[in-house]
Amino acid sequence: MKNKIHHTAIATNQPEKYIKLFEDLGGELMYKDIARDFDCECIFIKFDNTYIEILVPLTKFNHIDRFILKFGDGKLHHIAFLSDNLDRACAKKGALPGMLVEFILPSDDNGMLIEKVKFV
Repeated sequence: MKNKIHHTAIATNQPEKYIKLFEDLGGELMYKDIARDFDCECIFIKFDNTYIEILVPLTKFNHIDRFILKFGDGKLHHIAFLSDNLDRACAKKGALPGMLVEFILPSDDNGMLIEKVKFV
């Protein structure tokens, strides 16, 4: 399978603001849950052929909160691609049911966080 964009993610402390924005743009709230492994709430807004994920930190100074403090609220956090090529040893349970994820860190990829996603 060729890599295809699955979702883009923003980090925010104002989830209702962004849910409303994306719904006003034609998106539909699809999924909302706590991702304990990542210490954040994950909210997925569905559009015709992609999703936007809203990441909300659960605790102060976790990695999502630090990202917001450094770059600002509502900024792009990562881009996620569907991929069959995940390193099982590095893969973690993702935010959606049946989702496995692996991250390519910014230091490895020109300063941008990339997520590889596979559904099992």
